[in-house]
Amino acid sequence: MRITLIAVLLLASAGIAQNQRDDWFSFESKESDNGPRLELILQNKQQRTLAVDADMTLISYLPKGVFGSMPTLSINMGDTNRVLLRFGRLPKRIESATLVLSLKLSKRPPSKPFRLGLYPVQSAWTEGRTSWDGQPDAAAEAVFEAEVAPKDGLVRWDVTEALKKKAPHGWLLRVVEPIVQLEQLFGGSMTWVDDVDAAMAQARREKKRVLTFLQGEPVTERATFAETNLTAIIMMDPGVRELIQKKFVLHRASVHPQSYTAGTGAGVDPVSRYGTRLADAKPPALIVSTPRGKHVATMESIGTYSPAFVYRFLAKRAPKQSLGLTSLGRGDHEKAETQFRKSKSDEARYYLGCLLYRKGEHAEAKEQWAAVASDSPWFMKCKARLGEPARMAMFEALEEVSGDVASTERVRKSDVIEQALNWLALQQQADGSWITGRGPDDWQGAVTALAAHALLVHDAHDAEMERATQWLRDWMKTTSAAKANAWSAGYALDFFVERFRRDPKHKEDAQRAVAYVEAGQCTIGAWSYNRAWGERTTTIRGWPPMPRGRYHSMNTGPSMVSLLQARDAGLKVSDKVLEKGKKALIDMREAAGIYTYTWPHPRNWNKDAATSIGRAPACEQALFKLGAVKKSDLRKTLGYFMQYRKNLRRSVKMTAGWTMPSGASAYFFHFAYWHAAIGLRELEDTAALKKLRTDLLRCVEADGTWVDWPPYGKHYATAMALLVLKK
Repeated sequence: MRITLIAVLLLASAGIAQNQRDDWFSFESKESDNGPRLELILQNKQQRTLAVDADMTLISYLPKGVFGSMPTLSINMGDTNRVLLRFGRLPKRIESATLVLSLKLSKRPPSKPFRLGLYPVQSAWTEGRTSWDGQPDAAAEAVFEAEVAPKDGLVRWDVTEALKKKAPHGWLLRVVEPIVQLEQLFGGSMTWVDDVDAAMAQARREKKRVLTFLQGEPVTERATFAETNLTAIIMMDPGVRELIQKKFVLHRASVHPQSYTAGTGAGVDPVSRYGTRLADAKPPALIVSTPRGKHVATMESIGTYSPAFVYRFLAKRAPKQSLGLTSLGRGDHEKAETQFRKSKSDEARYYLGCLLYRKGEHAEAKEQWAAVASDSPWFMKCKARLGEPARMAMFEALEEVSGDVASTERVRKSDVIEQALNWLALQQQADGSWITGRGPDDWQGAVTALAAHALLVHDAHDAEMERATQWLRDWMKTTSAAKANAWSAGYALDFFVERFRRDPKHKEDAQRAVAYVEAGQCTIGAWSYNRAWGERTTTIRGWPPMPRGRYHSMNTGPSMVSLLQARDAGLKVSDKVLEKGKKALIDMREAAGIYTYTWPHPRNWNKDAATSIGRAPACEQALFKLGAVKKSDLRKTLGYFMQYRKNLRRSVKMTAGWTMPSGASAYFFHFAYWHAAIGLRELEDTAALKKLRTDLLRCVEADGTWVDWPPYGKHYATAMALLVLKK
């Protein structure tokens, strides 16, 4: 049995504007002129100031790094940056003590007040040797807590009582209530057997089957995004967990994604030990096999997660369900909510919270999840929902789903579009934005602009589109053009140009967006991920030298097309900017439809058209609109796209790395389809556009949404698909 699970029905609603786990700030360290200090008043009324004796930052993503001589001490909301402080010998007879810290906001500061705590350190540490991995133990309870406002300036805490509790090794300073990432919450929570022989042997001893989770990313101590989703949504479901404990030995395995995208050739198939072929088990996949390696069943290409569906897959029967869960599975939300409210079970609390969150009633949703006790089998799923509610809502299926759901016979285009638009509107955050699978990040502007653009061209959900309009205005005002993601700037311009075409009152918005994209152009004439990133000349570890910076055709082509479309709409665009961009694109170009990815050095992925199809359509269209290439060149370029486009699908859901034969990352899929559609519209090639729409309908999920690289989420992929379907 082979099943492709790509379904999830009408999920989440908006999130709450709040601090995010990667928001951070810093305090000045003793290496600065305003480091931590204690202002003391002794019992004899003498005043003394005691400077910190030792201080340092601990950084989880640099676990071996030692940061004892930095000018700042950084702390973030996710508690992956924390600080150690130690003062020297304290005088006796202290009447009062004030800890003084100089707070400096970062470029990504918290938006709301937060609580910090001092935790006594329980063993020795040194500034020159201590790292995250080697950090000393600290007490579980804080000896002091305080709420801190996110603003520059001095922070003064009365720590008189805290000093009475001995802490000879100093304090650990961190956030009291970290915003937890699911990877942190569920890391190490499952008992995986990573060796296939050991898994098979254990299964024989215990008379169980082997359940393998196959990934396209390496198996390490840190769980991948896909593994964390599987754990939080599927494995922590009480019914599924009980079934697995009784019937299966859990085994993790990985394959190099190129083994799937380019084929294994004459070599041994990497999943033959499980009695199947990699061609029939695209990661991420669940594979059931006997202890002797005979294949039983496979669920491949998992992008969304349904506990009930996985239970049926494993048990060959439906799980027992409460009345409320049965109603929810059928899509009768009002009846399900009534039944969940009548029930006092923890299952009811969990799913009632899910329904309330979807409706935008976030406070009550969190109350329901928080009410579940820590000894309940539903506690961990509730904790996951409290930790990352938007991510859980994006990927957990609440209604019933079935396998092999992608077929053009199953859907009507109009139904898919309506479902996708409704889903997209419900996913909007309370502040008017949309996010990626990992939450707000550098792509937030791009995702928001694409989603708003999709709503606009389909004349749907005006209120949500207007909120997004205001968010994008504010984003451009508060985000430096030099540090703004180039796609975010370009897609914001596309959106405002479309608004201007429909209503001249948006001319000011559109003209401001033009200037924003122009300001992101690097001195050399090209665009990079952002201008500041492109013009850096320091070498990144593992990369070749970058004495002239690093720029990309994949950013330059779309930015130029956005500007040229703005010019065509009647807006003012700098001739100097266009001329510099044209020269850069001409130098990136090897031939019609073939462009180097990076420029000016190194030149790569530029040997043939098959590896350029993700970026060439936008680059060639820009040059065509500038009169630098012929229409036949643009037609040839888009012909290459149509010829090789199916290669783009091979890496979807599997890897963000570039794989052969297309040289494509998973996220190239919808990006490339959207930019090819813009070019095909330029050529008025309705036949090719129809083929692209058919492709998208064949890979639509059951709710009418799309996904290619799950960590980037479903919002941008769904929006791009909707834009293509409108062309």
